[in-house]
Amino acid sequence: MAQREDVYWNTFLPAFFARVSDVIKNEMTKELKPHGLSSAHGIYIMALTLRDGQTMVGLSQFLDMDTSNTNHVIKALRERDLIYDDRASESSKKFKIYLTEKGRELGLHLMDFQTEYMNSYFKGISNEEIITLRNILLKLLKNIDPDLDNYMLCRYQDPFYTYLHVDLGDDLPYHVMNHLKKKESP
Repeated sequence: MAQREDVYWNTFLPAFFARVSDVIKNEMTKELKPHGLSSAHGIYIMALTLRDGQTMVGLSQFLDMDTSNTNHVIKALRERDLIYDDRASESSKKFKIYLTEKGRELGLHLMDFQTEYMNSYFKGISNEEIITLRNILLKLLKNIDPDLDNYMLCRYQDPFYTYLHVDLGDDLPYHVMNHLKKKESP
């Protein structure tokens, strides 16, 4: 029989994470509305801002997204002159995707917007509390995903989210500087 605490956490955690995800997506969609885009497009623009010149499969892996979703989004971004590709002909199967100048400007804007918006979540919370919360959430994530280390340190793909972390000066593997150092070491 479930305890009261179990019932609370069984409903709170899914609701909490779903709500945080929805709020972040909604804010990104509001920011992109003047461009006729949504958060689904924004994540691809930011990914290409971080690593331009990716194949469709590489971009899908980078974002941990389905390739059919990637095809749909790339088509919409191409129609808005935010990306181009280097294919030799229309029938070419192998090509890389790049941001146009307009796409790069939007990508840099989105990166700044995302940083400012995320920072606003922590208004009134001390750095010590933020680090404690981060460490608790990392422990929770490791319990949820026992394969997290392999995902973060995969030598064959660099998950997009590893590029968005900040090095807080500790040796935890979930910060981009520590992540990249481990990938570069022999």
